[in-house]
Amino acid sequence: MYSVFTNEQLGEMIFRKSPIQTVRMVRLNQVRSYVEAITAEGNHLLGDEYRKSDFSRWVEWADSFLQEHDLKSRELPRNDLLD
Repeated sequence: MYSVFTNEQLGEMIFRKSPIQTVRMVRLNQVRSYVEAITAEGNHLLGDEYRKSDFSRWVEWADSFLQEHDLKSRELPRNDLLD
C-alpha cells in the first residue's frame, strides 16, 4: 500500500490550508497513488511494450494533469505595484 502523507504533511494541510484546498490535496494524492499503482502494474504486464502502448500515453496525460492541478506546484501571485 502506498503512503500518501507523512504526519507533518497532514498537519500542514489541516492547519495551514483552507478546507477546500485540503480536500483537493487529499483527492489529488489519492489519484496520484492510484496512477502510481496502475503504472507499476502496467509496466509488469506489458513489459517492453509499455512505452509504445496507449496506456503509457494515458499515464503521461494523467501525470501532467496532476502536476498542473497540484497546489504545491503553483507560484504565488506577484505584487507588481511595489516595483
